Formats: sequence, C-alpha cells, structure tokens
Amino acid sequence: MISEFNARLRILLFLPWSIVFNFHYLPFKQACKLPIVFYVLPTFLTLKGKIIIDSPIIRFNMIQFGKCKAPIVSYRSFRWENRGTVIFNGRLEIAHHAFVSCGRDGILQFGDYNRFNFGCRIISYKEIVFGDKVRVSWDCTFLDTDYHPLIDTVRGKPLKVFQSIRIDYGCWIGHNCIISKGVKLPKNTTVCAGAIVKGRFSQENTIIGGNIAKVLDEGYVRDDV
Repeated sequence: MISEFNARLRILLFLPWSIVFNFHYLPFKQACKLPIVFYVLPTFLTLKGKIIIDSPIIRFNMIQFGKCKAPIVSYRSFRWENRGTVIFNGRLEIAHHAFVSCGRDGILQFGDYNRFNFGCRIISYKEIVFGDKVRVSWDCTFLDTDYHPLIDTVRGKPLKVFQSIRIDYGCWIGHNCIISKGVKLPKNTTVCAGAIVKGRFSQENTIIGGNIAKVLDEGYVRDDV
C-alpha cells in the first residue's frame, strides 16, 4: 500500500495537472478546493464534456485518481477521455493504471465512497451508474456498448449497440470481471473473480459468478458495508 509520505509527495508532484483539471471542469468556488487530485501522471485524451460534483460537502482530495491500492503492479498513467457527462456524488478512489472514457452522449455517474483498484476500464457511451459503497477489484471492465453494430439477418433488424449499466449499493466485484451492456446488479451483489456478467439480476444479497454469470448462492453481504 502507498505510504502517507509517498501519497503527499505524489499530490505535490502532480499538483499542476490537478489544478488544470479542476479549473477546466468545475465552477470557480469548487475548483479552488481542488476536490479532484491526481497521484500519478495523467494522460488527457479528451478534455471535453462536463463534470458535475453533486455532493453536500466538497473538500480537497475527495476524488482520487491514480492512488496506488496494491503493490502488485507499479505506477502507470491514469488515462482520461471525456466527451459526455461525468457525475460524482461523493468520495471516489480510482487506482493507477486505469482508463475512464465517456462518449459524447454518455453519462457516467459514481456514488459516494466508490473504490476501484488498479487496471480498471470504465467506458460509457450511453449510461453507467454506480450506487454508494461499490467496491471493485483490479483489472475489471465496465462497457455499455458493443462499439460495432450487428444485424440479425433472419429478422432484418439491428441489435442494440448501447444499453445502460446499473450497479447498486454495496456491490462487490472481484478481479478480472467483465460487466457488459445492459447489466443490472441489485443491492449487495458479490461478483466472483473472472466472471463475465450479462443481463439483469433482481435478487439482492447474492453471489454470482461464471461465464455467463448466474446466481451461485444467496444471503451474503460484504462485512464492511
């Protein structure tokens, strides 16, 4: 884990990028508080779109990008691409070696106290919504689009390319999971490592897993929620 001294040093080292980012996206009074802080050198692919912080309390360092959460891999660049709308509803940690992308018509919304470990890819071209206290392990992908359309040659109709993803309160997603378009995870869903998740689930407090993921057991919640 990153030491407190190392964390403070990295805040100072990458402070210019944090300042530019905050004042580019946020109203002046919010930007002055520097609520968004980089702990690693960011790569800004596109600084378009908009950011909204919808929280009763806005404070310094409440949204952390690139902070090391595990020593398994070394620090890497945090990659940012935004043409749509990104909404923060509170505290957020997205670790290093991550990619966040929001398309022109995309909406990407984070709940309060969301935590993403290293190597996560969050790509929204329609809508991805995370509830409060969602925890995500390393190397997970959230993708609400297929990018390339397919045609049903029997019916002569195109398949849906974009479908919203909704991850509810207290969900816990293990490492190396793929969360596909149209997924809905209800409250306190635990997703086993390596799962490929498709479709909508309705029962709360379950463990799901597999390829394609299905309900494996029920009656479980993470003990720190």
